Amino acid sequence: MKLLKRPTTLAGLAGLLILVVIFIWYRGGQAPLSEAEQAHYLAQIEQLTGPAKDFVDLNATRELMRTDDGKPFYVINVFRFREQADYGATAPAGVSGVDAFKTFRTAVLPIWIKNGTYPVFSSTLSDQFVNEWDMVSVVRYRSRRDYMEVQTDSDFLAILPHRLASAEANIRLKLPGINVPAPVTLLLFCLLLFLAIGYLIERIILSLKSRKAQ
Repeated sequence: MKLLKRPTTLAGLAGLLILVVIFIWYRGGQAPLSEAEQAHYLAQIEQLTGPAKDFVDLNATRELMRTDDGKPFYVINVFRFREQADYGATAPAGVSGVDAFKTFRTAVLPIWIKNGTYPVFSSTLSDQFVNEWDMVSVVRYRSRRDYMEVQTDSDFLAILPHRLASAEANIRLKLPGINVPAPVTLLLFCLLLFLAIGYLIERIILSLKSRKAQ
């Protein structure tokens, strides 16, 4: 029991628990979408109206679900932003396309995290290399099920107008099979960090006790 009270042990257990939670979040379920799930998501998509309906390619989405292999995949987006965000008749004054996209990006992150999704890479494009596009981003989806959860999430649909208003043009590529390694190194680093912190705390406590005893 004394071993369990040592700071090093407690820190190690805390680090291990966090490691397990992150691993489960990262991996998610491995089963492909069932026919019932596919029908459920298609029914939700068919009910979309306005800009959201235009955003979703129904045939491409149907094929994406039909060929589900239960594995993670990546979405590459290339954007060309408008100088002035296009919100239609209700457009607020002085909002650039970049500003509108920043609003979307900030709001979408919690939705992504909730569904095991995160941005892998994002960068503006220099005129020296690509003068027709402004930004490229890569987002990892834990599964096609998680992708459909995001696409049909009411909070996502509420912020989607910001993304649509921001971009004059947008190319989206869904690419399963990109070899991006799991962040095992980062997870092990976190565990070692917790152990190191626990060890330092233990040494400080022992040092203080030693001084009091003198």
